[in-house]
Amino acid sequence: MSFPGFVLPQPPHQSAPEFYANQLRIGMTQLDFTLVFGTTEDGGPGNINSRDRATLRLSPSMAKFVLLNLQNAVEAYENAVGKIPFSPEFEAMINQNMERLTKALKEQIAKLSSTVETSTPT
Repeated sequence: MSFPGFVLPQPPHQSAPEFYANQLRIGMTQLDFTLVFGTTEDGGPGNINSRDRATLRLSPSMAKFVLLNLQNAVEAYENAVGKIPFSPEFEAMINQNMERLTKALKEQIAKLSSTVETSTPT
């Protein structure tokens, strides 16, 4: 199925490794964003195993570029196929994670701001 405006870029010489991910951790510094993609697998009764599969580091401008393009791709997908459903439990987990992420990002931004303020010549 193709989506309007979505073109899968072809690699110039060789293909890059492919990974499946069903979990994501995001971090940031003053200079970059880090996305760690992983999988969560059933390890038997009462055990869930997580494994990091790939780490992607992006400049802030590239992170925003990825965000906007992914948002457009998801909107095109939902317009063509229908809304992507979330279970109530998954939606609650997303909201909880977003609250934690927002708090952590605000703390990091405050630290970065104070670093910039103290390193700026007066």
